[in-house]
Amino acid sequence: MDNPIASLPPKRAALYCATCDATLAGDVNDLLGGSRFLCPKASFWNLHLACVVVPASPMIGWLRFQVRLQGCVAVFESGLPWPSSMRERRVGLTLTLSVACLLFLLIAVAPAHPVIASSIAAFLAFGTLAANTAIVFVSRRPRDAFRTTLLTLLSAAEVTLAFAVFYLSCPSANFDPPINTPIQATYFAAVTFSTVGFGDIHPAPSSAVPQLLVLGQLFVGLYFLTVILTNIVSFTTGSPLPPTVADLIAMSKKLDSNSSAA
Repeated sequence: MDNPIASLPPKRAALYCATCDATLAGDVNDLLGGSRFLCPKASFWNLHLACVVVPASPMIGWLRFQVRLQGCVAVFESGLPWPSSMRERRVGLTLTLSVACLLFLLIAVAPAHPVIASSIAAFLAFGTLAANTAIVFVSRRPRDAFRTTLLTLLSAAEVTLAFAVFYLSCPSANFDPPINTPIQATYFAAVTFSTVGFGDIHPAPSSAVPQLLVLGQLFVGLYFLTVILTNIVSFTTGSPLPPTVADLIAMSKKLDSNSSAA
């Protein structure tokens, strides 16, 4: 697709919404380049990814990639035919159903069918990691910081249960002492996620797969800690909303007038 703002004159930028794939204003000061702003078509439940982009900037392609990522991670919340009474709660309901599914896998499936249980748990864990990544690093602003913090904590519980499924799916001899019950697997996953590491249960020295799983969960736990702290800071500080199109145009005129006066 052609660059929609490649013909802008030097020192000028465009207000581009990657969700709409449209230029909302084609002539603003390029000192505003990289600024996120609110698209007029955005809503509480449908955040648009919009940014001031300078001519020939690779940011347009990057913004479009992020929009595709948002669409992929929202397929369950937005793509399913939720009843109108549940649409506003679809994210929380999806997470709750995922946690319930993981509990079922942990109790009933992992002991008898470890490969199936691990595959489903990996899919669910990847989905929640991608969703939280999209919130923090793509949209960069939760729709509601307090609500998002609670959902992130629920996501952390979901990932912990997913790793509990992984641990229970491993041969019991891979741990010392062996992990034989869902409670033992959940306990070890929770202790590992919190990075406490009591040492009462640990991978056997010759077992590479459990050791790699523990390393992976440690990195995931640190990552989720960053996500949770980001949401809490956003909630407690009351971060201001991004500027609107009108705000950015006014800022551009002010920058132009200051430049002319200088």
